[in-house]
Amino acid sequence: MVEGPQCRLKTLKLAPVLTGRAVVDATPNLTRVLGAGPVVRVSSVGKECFICFRDFAIRWHFGMSGGIRITRGADQGSVGSGSGNSAGAGISHRNVVTARIALDDGTVIVLLDSNSSIKTTAYVTGVEDRLATRDIVTEGRFDFTAAANLLCSDGRIVQEAIMDQAVLPGVGNVIKCEGLLRARISPFTTASAIPEQRARLLLRELRTFARQWMDCCSRGAPIRKAVYGKDTCGDCGGG
Repeated sequence: MVEGPQCRLKTLKLAPVLTGRAVVDATPNLTRVLGAGPVVRVSSVGKECFICFRDFAIRWHFGMSGGIRITRGADQGSVGSGSGNSAGAGISHRNVVTARIALDDGTVIVLLDSNSSIKTTAYVTGVEDRLATRDIVTEGRFDFTAAANLLCSDGRIVQEAIMDQAVLPGVGNVIKCEGLLRARISPFTTASAIPEQRARLLLRELRTFARQWMDCCSRGAPIRKAVYGKDTCGDCGGG
């Protein structure tokens, strides 16, 4: 699953390409954007990327292996083919084209192995108002108090609570596993049984790993995972 760090990086790549540009062609599921005027802004919260027009927005969700391909000028013939020059982020292994939009400057953006839908501006504003300060990779102020209060009142086991996108947008399986290990909290602990200070420690570790992962992705470097996808613990060597 594409998690918060990758979604944010894709959004940062899309923003300068899309902002101020109008869509002149689109796949059938996105024809509403034709004649909608220029893109006002591009933003993301957690695993949701929003391309905002004046009256509505496209919501892109990248799923398990989704990505984008940005193709310019003479490279347009390669769109969707898995070949040619591109300035993309998170290109999928399967390269199944699920949406395509062409901009008024000749740029073509292809969505791969993902899904898109049209949302109201009220939906986007609601997501941002409720969740942006708890986005695990937010560049702004992370609301540790609100996030800790949610965790400490949650009756689910902690691995389920922190994966809830209404609690901590952007947390996926990798961030969950690595953050829980760093905080030394069992994934099967009931979230409401964790003392507030320990909950805050967990939030710091989740956020630290997520931000480190985002930095590694931006540099094309791998990040060390101590437990995710491993048979033995990278810290203690246990099974």
